Amino acid sequence: SEVLLDLYCGSGLLGLSLAHKCASVWGVELVEAAVRDARNNAALNGITNASFMQGDLGKVAASLGKKLPRPDVILVDPNRAGLPPSLVTFLHDTAAARIVYVSCNPATMARDIKNLTQGIQVKTPRRNKSEHALATVGNYELVSVTPVDMFPHTAHVETVVVLQRVGSGLGIKES
Repeated sequence: SEVLLDLYCGSGLLGLSLAHKCASVWGVELVEAAVRDARNNAALNGITNASFMQGDLGKVAASLGKKLPRPDVILVDPNRAGLPPSLVTFLHDTAAARIVYVSCNPATMARDIKNLTQGIQVKTPRRNKSEHALATVGNYELVSVTPVDMFPHTAHVETVVVLQRVGSGLGIKES
């Protein structure tokens, strides 16, 4: 019954593997060839509840909410640069119950988790369009952090972080 938004979806691997547990999966990826591959992977696996679109998440974050249904769960797997501030604001604005963050860069992951849990200052317009106020948004709490050593004998590690919206009533506990 949940709607999953898969950001930086690549060829759809993570979102498609969860599609059987979701009402729908919506993937967004910058690389058009990867979007084609995600659509092909869905078709090859008989997955009919997944849709994929091409877009630069650093630029289209503000307009994404108009194109997609309200997600219950958001899966992000950004490149090493992490999440742009506009996307962090978008994640806050969606009010999704859970965010699953997959990262290959512990430094940018830590920055982004801090912004999602403790807040990020964003400009909010005032009545006079030339004026802006700074507002701090931060409405998620850290539930779990799981390192995954996919590349033994190297310094590289993938990390999976689960966040839940404060007051979501999910009661997710770290196991």
